[in-house]
Amino acid sequence: MELEESASDSKLNKDNTSKKELRPYSAVSLTKLDHGPEAASSAEQLKQYKSWVSVERWTELKRIAENAMKEGKVFMIKCGGFYAVRRALLERGWLEKYDSNKARHLPPSNIDPRKLNGKELSRVERMILYKFMEQHSVDFLWTTKRDRYDWLLSNKEVVISRFCRSVFTTKEGLTNSLTQMHWYTEPGVALTKFPRSYNIQNSENLEEFIEDFRITACISILKWLSSTIDKNGEPNLISNHGRVPFSAIEFAINRLNEYIMFLTHKDIDVVEDETHVWEHEWDLFLTHHYLLVHEKAKFTEDKNVNIRHLERKGARILTTMTKYWPQIDIDGVLNIWIVKPGNKCRGRGIHLMNNIKDIISLVNAPCQKTRYVVQKYIENPLIIYDTKFDIRQWFLITNCQPLTIWVYKDSYLRFSSQKFSLLNYHESVHLTNNAVQSKYKNYGDRNKALPDENMWDCHTFKAYLRSANMSYGIRKFTPR
Repeated sequence: MELEESASDSKLNKDNTSKKELRPYSAVSLTKLDHGPEAASSAEQLKQYKSWVSVERWTELKRIAENAMKEGKVFMIKCGGFYAVRRALLERGWLEKYDSNKARHLPPSNIDPRKLNGKELSRVERMILYKFMEQHSVDFLWTTKRDRYDWLLSNKEVVISRFCRSVFTTKEGLTNSLTQMHWYTEPGVALTKFPRSYNIQNSENLEEFIEDFRITACISILKWLSSTIDKNGEPNLISNHGRVPFSAIEFAINRLNEYIMFLTHKDIDVVEDETHVWEHEWDLFLTHHYLLVHEKAKFTEDKNVNIRHLERKGARILTTMTKYWPQIDIDGVLNIWIVKPGNKCRGRGIHLMNNIKDIISLVNAPCQKTRYVVQKYIENPLIIYDTKFDIRQWFLITNCQPLTIWVYKDSYLRFSSQKFSLLNYHESVHLTNNAVQSKYKNYGDRNKALPDENMWDCHTFKAYLRSANMSYGIRKFTPR
């Protein structure tokens, strides 16, 4: 972190000589050295403006400005608009410090000051308040610009609405942070759980993802075999015209054995050439996995192979893998991954995919500028009345060095408009963003307990958990 600050500070010094606009002067306190001759004339300007309002109003404006500065309730909104934000702050006793380019528009000099009213009087008072607070930094800055406000590193009392280009403002940055969380968690106290994620624009992360995809496929095919043989029986899995050999199951078992040996350091004395698996072998196995799991293909009949023996062998290796693969229960059998643009929102550009070649083709498409994040999709999520939902929790970050987070006590749920299914990858089924679901109508035979507007508050959700005998989850759900 110290290296990042040093790099940022050095770049700030460099940028200040060439791009002064990176530092919004009207939002911070300025000295005479910053302003030069203009600061010296500030008092003269105040005398000029004093003639535009009554003595009583002048005194009142000065008192308002002094109280706001004393209580730390001075805010500024850059780029205009955001009337709801401005109104909410004003109702809470905050005072707006207008941007300098807005405050300098005074009425024409040929107008009699005693006849000022309406907007013209408002402009004068705005300028007077601005002059009163000119040497005071704002306490809250609302901005949507992409500028890097590096000066905030040395001014930690200013709250800013947007941390541009910070590590936690994009999916790519969040993924990097999550994958590094294990270095900061305290054993026995803190534990970070999240679906496996990769920034696959990075070549090293891409290799890790490919390995993860392959191991997940090995686990998936064994789980599929165990569940399907119990459900459908042996005869329904084998055919004279089957398209998949039993060697696909043996391949998966062997790869998982090698994975366990690697994690337990028992592969040290193994000669690499004896265990090397070629790329075309992996491609063939992934094809067989897809045929069995997604296309309901059958095994080619082989009198020399006992499928029950293979299933028991696979079940034993899955039991062992549970110790080394913590998310084995949420992975399912379809090996579905969710691919997200790292810098987009509102569900744009998100895909559910189960073919590694399709994923890599999407990421490496010609003239591709989007950086993608790929994450293992939870195939057996908690659903309510056969419908997927997510939980939206509001929080406020007031400082990133040190990181200070305020969590709102209440949250809300957002539902999909369609019935949950792993056989349909359409966005209306899996993406609960309001911007996505507002484009679709709720499916006809869905449970009447689901809200028409596809939103619940957290209290309704807690009531549902109690009614479904899942009250144990309420304490975990409540933010602390």
